[in-house]
Amino acid sequence: SKAFSLGIKNQKRKRNSPTLVNLAYVDFFFADGGVETLESQALAPITDGLEMGLPDIEIAISRLNQNLDYIKLFQDAYQSKPNSDNLTKALACFERTIFSGNSRFDQFLNTMDKSLFSQAEIEGKALFYSDSLACGSCHSGFLFTNLYFENNGLYKKYEDMGRKRVTLRMQDEAKFKVPTLRNVALTAPYMHDGSMQTLDEIINHYAKGGNKHPNQSPQIKGFKISETQKRNLLAFLNTLTDYSITKSNN
Repeated sequence: SKAFSLGIKNQKRKRNSPTLVNLAYVDFFFADGGVETLESQALAPITDGLEMGLPDIEIAISRLNQNLDYIKLFQDAYQSKPNSDNLTKALACFERTIFSGNSRFDQFLNTMDKSLFSQAEIEGKALFYSDSLACGSCHSGFLFTNLYFENNGLYKKYEDMGRKRVTLRMQDEAKFKVPTLRNVALTAPYMHDGSMQTLDEIINHYAKGGNKHPNQSPQIKGFKISETQKRNLLAFLNTLTDYSITKSNN
């Protein structure tokens, strides 16, 4: 996988693309929370100069209205031809169907059948939720994210302003939305800029306590971890993979 997705004319976007799973439960979108609805989010890539690059949404609408199949589908769903309102609704409705909740971790949690986990995975789970590592303090709940904005000490100085781009507040500089860890073994590279290729790199980063940015989360304090513990933690993170979403529905 690439750190940045490619748009028109092979132009690189400025941030790593987030996963689309479980967006129905999310209140803010983009790494800086710049939009608050999936409908609004759908507009941005269409007119963004680095992505689809259309100067106006109406060009996309015009193209859809030249396709009889799309006209029929929109008539069936919205009783009208494609327009800017129902186009964004259609895209958002589809995104809300992308659900992930059938990983081995979910099966373990729902049944408490310990045979579903190896001893390494059980010990890795304990490490994940331990006070010393505190991974679960930010990557919490069913979504494995607190849906908040944090600075994880990736750099001492960031090129990307992060949440500050939206709020203009210094205390939000270089803060980004905490990503879900669901299917994390499948979503490399990591971080807002795709700068880390492996989960091992990420564990090492948090173990050393980050790079002490002024807005760094107080949860990132550093910790000691042995190679065996690291393998156990990685084993647990791999249980968050929901293989059912990787299968084609066609």
